[in-house]
Amino acid sequence: MKEALFGLVCLISTTMWSQGLNGELGYNDDYSQNAKGIVAFDDFSIFIKEQTESASFFTSSSLIKIDTLGNEIWEIPITPQAAEVVLITEMIPAETGGLYVLGYARPTCDVSGGCFWFLIKVDPNGTIEWSKSWSDAVCFGTEVSGLSLTQNNEILIHYNDPLDSYIFTISTQGVDLDNIQTTANGFQGMDHLSGYHSVAYKQFSLFGFDGNGNQTASRTFSSFISDAVVWNDSLFITTTDSLFILDNSFQDISAEEITGYTDFRQLKVRNGDIRCISTSSNDVTLFYLNRDLQIADSETINVAEMQDQPIDYSDDHLAIASDFALSEYFAIRHLDFSLNDPQNVAVNRTDIGIADIQITQSSVTPNPNFNAVFQVEIGADVLLKNYGNNTLQSCRMNHYISPALACGLIYYGEEFFNLNLAPGDSVWVSLGVIHTNERSFPTDSLNQEICIYTSYPNSVTDLNESNDRLCTTVTMGTANVSELSTAEKEVVKIVDLLGREVNYTTNEWVILIYSDGSTEKIFRME
Repeated sequence: MKEALFGLVCLISTTMWSQGLNGELGYNDDYSQNAKGIVAFDDFSIFIKEQTESASFFTSSSLIKIDTLGNEIWEIPITPQAAEVVLITEMIPAETGGLYVLGYARPTCDVSGGCFWFLIKVDPNGTIEWSKSWSDAVCFGTEVSGLSLTQNNEILIHYNDPLDSYIFTISTQGVDLDNIQTTANGFQGMDHLSGYHSVAYKQFSLFGFDGNGNQTASRTFSSFISDAVVWNDSLFITTTDSLFILDNSFQDISAEEITGYTDFRQLKVRNGDIRCISTSSNDVTLFYLNRDLQIADSETINVAEMQDQPIDYSDDHLAIASDFALSEYFAIRHLDFSLNDPQNVAVNRTDIGIADIQITQSSVTPNPNFNAVFQVEIGADVLLKNYGNNTLQSCRMNHYISPALACGLIYYGEEFFNLNLAPGDSVWVSLGVIHTNERSFPTDSLNQEICIYTSYPNSVTDLNESNDRLCTTVTMGTANVSELSTAEKEVVKIVDLLGREVNYTTNEWVILIYSDGSTEKIFRME
């Protein structure tokens, strides 16, 4: 049943905030990355860059710190232990200007076993102060979630495996303080509230637990809970369509909707000041509310497709790290807006694309050790054109080659500098050898499609991706592929999951490579 709410007319003033673009940066390191979270504090923001498609490091995650002028302060990889897959799932500001980072790691990218969750504290300089871990031996059987920092600077985190569910309290030095066992699980956030050991929320439900883990209070909302914050013994709640202030019996002190706005999140409460944001398909609105949930001020920033994208703000700026769809995969677009200065910084953006491809060399050679498998090598020059209004100084070009043996894809990628290409001009750029791999062919015609992608002009995002991709087919000859493929295949090599050649052993995953180029992953027990 819908909660009883009072409608609130959105009264906008401009006395407190005014917004202008501080700066913009683009990230397109390997033609495939995603932004997984961001925090803003003081004059900085830190966001998570997750790199998911590469033959060299499988799935990696790193933290990037940027100031409001658009300068990158540092980038640090998150490598808690040896792992081929590292995913950061949650991140919150620490009490000292650093971060608490919660993540999940898998030792091998495609075989279950030996997984673990980790929690680390990172100081403002990017140094890891301490770390903790929880084992997930079978992988995907354990979940750690709800990373929260309370008003009195204690960390709350929820642990859940197939048998148990716990809320852990941890000091800011990484010391376990206590824990309670609960029947409910899957919490998204927690806090301390008078009368309870802790309160927690997930989806539509709010729970209160005593010191023995007993559920002593609960409340169900009609829409998804996005945030819950305790301040001075009141519980502040945002759902996707409403805002609430509750007492310690979970009863309304205030409850409001803001007419015309939804998707409320990033709730922050300090000294009685209440702030949150609302996102839509075309903009982000930051609200400043009083203790009666009446609007004191607001500011709308027009940025397209911001729903479900990482956004955060501090007193002086709002930062966004969004996934921007390229011709294939994604780049990261980092934007920082001042909340005090209406002036927009000039962004040296331009629109680039490839007007032509010229194949400079191509060869196809039968592999003597594999039936119907060929070594393909192709080189190319491309005609790069500046379709935009600013001079092009640098850009990146990529070419997808093939799947890796395991856990990723292989790309050619190179960044070019000092191009000095005026608007409307074109220049031939030599890429050299862009494609070297071994493959089989489905027909007797030995054809290879080549697609070149442009991106990252002048270190920002090319917002027009429609002309960033150009493809051509290279014909390298013919071969009697059908006859070659009928030959009986033999094992010609055995490698481990890292591609290292090994002997055929038991109790270990290995990959068999056959004479026809096919592979088979097996685990043979004694």
